[in-house]
Amino acid sequence: MLIVKNPSNEQLQEVLDLSNDKAAKWIEEPETQDKYFWPSDQAFHADVAKKLNIPVFEKGIATL
Repeated sequence: MLIVKNPSNEQLQEVLDLSNDKAAKWIEEPETQDKYFWPSDQAFHADVAKKLNIPVFEKGIATL
């Protein structure tokens, strides 16, 4: 699974293109304000947060 930290618009478009529904999920780490994006159909928010060791996070879905 591709997880991109603080992507440029071009990188975000690449993530969106990998998703069947052309969407990306994201989480933001409040302490650093870093955002991590991945194709929306590849993982749940909590699973990525656990993988990245981020216990507290904001979450959302991005489309262009």
